[in-house]
Amino acid sequence: DGTCGGGLWWSDARSYKNAITNSLAILVSSELFWATSDKAYLEKSQQVWSWFSASGMINEGNLVNDGLEIGSDKTCWNNG
Repeated sequence: DGTCGGGLWWSDARSYKNAITNSLAILVSSELFWATSDKAYLEKSQQVWSWFSASGMINEGNLVNDGLEIGSDKTCWNNG
């Protein structure tokens, strides 16, 4: 999904992209790569990390804020 440039939705309501959801996607796909050596999992982990690290959820103090709000006009902003 291209809203906010990528990432996973918090729920099927599609109004929020959460740090936990995306962090777990990075963790699980990394673990699956280590367990299976399937590079598709590594690529997914790298893809989600690239999006996450550039999303604005990590603030200037390197703290992870909760997530991104999505407006009716599809603009995204950090709620932290």
